[in-house]
Amino acid sequence: MKKLTREEARLRIDFMKGQKYTFHDLNAEITAGHYATARRLAHTLKGISGLIGEHALADIALKIERQLNEQKAPDENDMSALDNELNRVLTEIADSGILDEGVLSTPPTRDEQTVLFNKLQKMLEENDAACMEILPEVSIIYETKVLVRQVEKYDFEHALITLKVLREVVGV
Repeated sequence: MKKLTREEARLRIDFMKGQKYTFHDLNAEITAGHYATARRLAHTLKGISGLIGEHALADIALKIERQLNEQKAPDENDMSALDNELNRVLTEIADSGILDEGVLSTPPTRDEQTVLFNKLQKMLEENDAACMEILPEVSIIYETKVLVRQVEKYDFEHALITLKVLREVVGV
């Protein structure tokens, strides 16, 4: 497996945490006849799988989503394929070592800081509350305590000012 960027590692860790029970939940919703809920689970799995580059899993999730959209239980072979592919991806993530290596606990390189700060600046300028999701990465950068606290308080206006000063101090 290729060396993952910090963002790719975070996405795969989030996938593992958020999707490990999806097949069980999907089956339960189908059994209960809750096809709309099951379709949303399949839709979410499809999108997140595509985001982390697991296109085979995204394709089978799409197939199941389409069947559920027609208010019918998915084909057993498709469900089996989904179970196998999801387990393959989860096992690959677990075996990759990213959960143990503390990939996200080491400070980002200067280039990674630049990318992260650019992303944060854009999100703050757009008042995008999704910037909260990148705070764990920002918080391990030296001297970001005030910035993180401002973002946590949704004080995006002052956070932008702090970010500008911080960029000058750090040189990114």
